[in-house]
Amino acid sequence: MKVLQNFNPSQRVYSDTISQVESVNILNTAMRHFLTIASAIILLNSACKESTQKVEVLETFEHQSQDFMTWWVYYNDSINLSSDFLALDSLGNEMSKSDFLEVLTTSRFLPMKLPGELKYQLYKPQEKLQEDIFNTIMWQSKDYLHHYRMEGLTLTDSPIKTLEGQEHQLSDPKGKYLIVKCWFVACHQCIEEMPELNEMVKKYESRGDMTFLSLAFDDEGKLRNFLSKREFLYETASVPEGFMESELRVTAYPTHVVIGKNGKVLKVVNGADQLKNFLAKEILDS
Repeated sequence: MKVLQNFNPSQRVYSDTISQVESVNILNTAMRHFLTIASAIILLNSACKESTQKVEVLETFEHQSQDFMTWWVYYNDSINLSSDFLALDSLGNEMSKSDFLEVLTTSRFLPMKLPGELKYQLYKPQEKLQEDIFNTIMWQSKDYLHHYRMEGLTLTDSPIKTLEGQEHQLSDPKGKYLIVKCWFVACHQCIEEMPELNEMVKKYESRGDMTFLSLAFDDEGKLRNFLSKREFLYETASVPEGFMESELRVTAYPTHVVIGKNGKVLKVVNGADQLKNFLAKEILDS
């Protein structure tokens, strides 16, 4: 029988252990390379998908900007410049909402909605578009910029007495939200939205921390006559037209002003839909 000389079992175990460790290291290295490649592929696919989406959005936008009516439908369905959107310049860099609106009021840019979160980018058309498109976005953006700059302000502390004899002060809403509608009897849109506003009042009346006040520049007799024939659940006061223009900075009718419990302006909008959206998002759950 042949006998192995100088055989040490511990050396065999140690050698096997080293081999196993090396195998594990090789496997870990291969796995890291695999994960790196997989991550790169995922990022590349994501970038390609995002790039494709942007191209599709741009092509759709350019098509919808060929004539005024097509653009107007797109604008009303997709763009809400009173919302708290993420603003991007024409290169895709973030900018302030104020600067974004300022550009729209002074330059020949259009707002373009991007996919995903509420995000608008400035777009400068390469082709000549109808002047009505630029004129419309310019004057609308001026109103939105004016409204945006009112946020955080405290309005007049002059007392306002309603037709029912209640007294309110816009600068001190007594710890309640104050929802103010500025209008006049001959304003068709002002009247048309009243049923929608009545439903909104009914929705929030159980909260107990919201006051709905309407200010009209018609005289008291005309207002009483109108309200005797049409239901409007806001408290109503007659104020001079100059008061609304100078003290509330109203430039169009109807205008809705939301004042916070601390007396500072939270939001200014022109439409009932925009008002309802803001209240639902910012106040309903507060």
